Amino acid sequence: MILKMKKKCSRIAIVAMYPFPNGMAATNRILAYGKGLVENGIEVSYFACLPPTKENLHYVPDSLYKGISCHYSYHRTKGNNKITSILRSSVSLLLSVTNLGKHHRKIPYDYLFISSDSIPFLSIFVLTAKMLNLKVVFIGDEYPGSMRTKLRSQLTLSESVLYKILHKGIDYRVLMTDYLIFFYNSYISYKPTYKLPSIIDLDRFKKKDILENNKKYICYMGSMDLSKDNIDNIIKAYFLIYRDFHDIELHFYGIPSHKDIQYLISIINNLHLEGKVIFKKNVLYNEVPIILKNAYILVTSQPQTKRTEGGFSTKLGEYLMSGRPTLLTDVGEIRKYIKDGENAYLVEPCNPQAYANKLKYIIEHYDEALLVAQKGKEYVSTTFSHSAVASDLLLFLNKHLE
Repeated sequence: MILKMKKKCSRIAIVAMYPFPNGMAATNRILAYGKGLVENGIEVSYFACLPPTKENLHYVPDSLYKGISCHYSYHRTKGNNKITSILRSSVSLLLSVTNLGKHHRKIPYDYLFISSDSIPFLSIFVLTAKMLNLKVVFIGDEYPGSMRTKLRSQLTLSESVLYKILHKGIDYRVLMTDYLIFFYNSYISYKPTYKLPSIIDLDRFKKKDILENNKKYICYMGSMDLSKDNIDNIIKAYFLIYRDFHDIELHFYGIPSHKDIQYLISIINNLHLEGKVIFKKNVLYNEVPIILKNAYILVTSQPQTKRTEGGFSTKLGEYLMSGRPTLLTDVGEIRKYIKDGENAYLVEPCNPQAYANKLKYIIEHYDEALLVAQKGKEYVSTTFSHSAVASDLLLFLNKHLE
């Protein structure tokens, strides 16, 4: 009797509209699980479906980064003109479909990871996957559609219908939180799902980089999207304590919208915090650990909304791996992983006075805060390691591969 060997996953393609390899949280997640899969023997290809940003032109058209093959199908940036941007983005998307098919026909992929809940994007790549006979894994990190963009409590009727149709073509899901798993399985359709709340590339934080600037600074790093991160809460809290700790500045790293930055500047001016609250430029992927590890305290702030209920802070892993005291708002599922005063600090959302009180406590008990930060680093190292999490994800993928 001849035993049939069970097939194992060997090649995975990822499609998304995120810049690569220099990008924000979503890009960093792809890099982390992509690198982890590579270390577990998988060949991983990322197809960038939008034109490259200026920071990523060096990686056009094809490159290898952290073991991940990166493919840009369009070789010029979007441009500054709105019409030009739309045209180039559309061409890039269509070329990416062709490029994916070309690589798949040479050596077939086992899975296509679709890291987007955009209905047009899903439509294109679910159809493409079916034409190529590819198994589809949907990657989700927030509630979809208008639940994210307009903070609605549920999808519109048209969105609900379209997502149900599109998810018929999706075989499996990788989701961040139990809330998301319940939502998709209950309101869209049931699919075998792997829960991946956070993943961090540990190797990024092994170097001992020191900045020339020796100023103490409280640091926020993220999208600065006020509908997701209410960083005005941090500014107001800082105002309540800065006179007691005049040597500590507040630094923000990110790219806010014009509307959000104007609102934040007005708060800073009204509170007379010019020169104390400083907006820094967005930083490259390799610079992130340096900024975080040299911060005095790392902070983030999110309101208690439907959007934050479904998501999970990617910053959490990076913040804790830096070994610096970290202050987070108590929203969503964060209490499943963080214990206040044990591996990080938690504070109630949307309360500047409570936030200020916790900041003051950390500053005045800084030796204790460093010990808490060390425990946070150890926790992330053992729980969200890129290699270990990817190994577990691979078990899930192999289990479902015929």
